[in-house]
Amino acid sequence: LDAAVAATSGQTVHLDESYGHIPAAVSADGVGTPIQTLSIDDAVRGAGLWDAAPFVLKLDVEGLEIAAYEGAAELRRAHDHALVFEDFADNDRFGTLRRFLADGYLAFYATPTGRAFAVHDVESARRAIASDPKPGGSRNFVCVLPTSAFHPTLDAWARGGR
Repeated sequence: LDAAVAATSGQTVHLDESYGHIPAAVSADGVGTPIQTLSIDDAVRGAGLWDAAPFVLKLDVEGLEIAAYEGAAELRRAHDHALVFEDFADNDRFGTLRRFLADGYLAFYATPTGRAFAVHDVESARRAIASDPKPGGSRNFVCVLPTSAFHPTLDAWARGGR
């Protein structure tokens, strides 16, 4: 789809394609190519996938994860789901992780070597990523609600099972 993921559909934003490592990012100052926004709720409905639950939502939208999350509010209320997202350990940010934990999600972190950790707060996130030799501050987390069908598997993995 040729759209920018956002909390609501139908707004015009601009994609700045001058960034080095990513194809484009939403410009806060109107620089770049104009494009319409699309919420995840509207994208899933438009694709005819509303009843294809459960869902795994991979939110990797260069700092707009909360807006994308808010644009999936109906889907999150109606269907079992897991949220996979990138967050940043640099400068004590962890903004997305903090929001999801505050909203009642349980968080997990998996290392490239296959270990998993339950993450309850920023301190436990820091401890979990300390075992990861990956350079840089970005890390991927998975969040689920306690009632999710995904939870038992993630919890067992974090406790040392597979």
